[in-house]
Amino acid sequence: MDNVFMIHLDDYIRHIDEKLELYAMLRQLEDAIGKLPECRSTAEAHRRMAAFSPKLKELWEGWNIPRRYLVSGELDDLCDVMDDELMEPEDAGYFSEGSDIRAGGDAPAVPKLADHELLLGLMDTADKLYDNYAALIELARRQLRCCEQ
Repeated sequence: MDNVFMIHLDDYIRHIDEKLELYAMLRQLEDAIGKLPECRSTAEAHRRMAAFSPKLKELWEGWNIPRRYLVSGELDDLCDVMDDELMEPEDAGYFSEGSDIRAGGDAPAVPKLADHELLLGLMDTADKLYDNYAALIELARRQLRCCEQ
């Protein structure tokens, strides 16, 4: 894909933080399901989590988010990731010498998102992760109730 998209820094950081939040919730769910007793009523929760765990690990490793960012929350700890994923508008050809909008020049033409494909894709992925998370929590609750009876 040769398209170039622009994103505000605050939106990018929120995107990273939301990924981390979803990851943390799924890891907590994974740990909680792992602590459920092995019985017939919890078998489905264990099976599903076993299926999701490799994908969860794969996603985490593919994001390349440094663990130190989890602790510090400092933007400086994301520099390597940002260098890999983002480029300055100047590097993408949006500002030329002498026409920098920050220097009082004309505003650059901002390309339109192709049917907002990127944003819709991210939203769809987040919805799927959230739906899976909510379904697993409900399944674990029901099965835990069955074990307690």
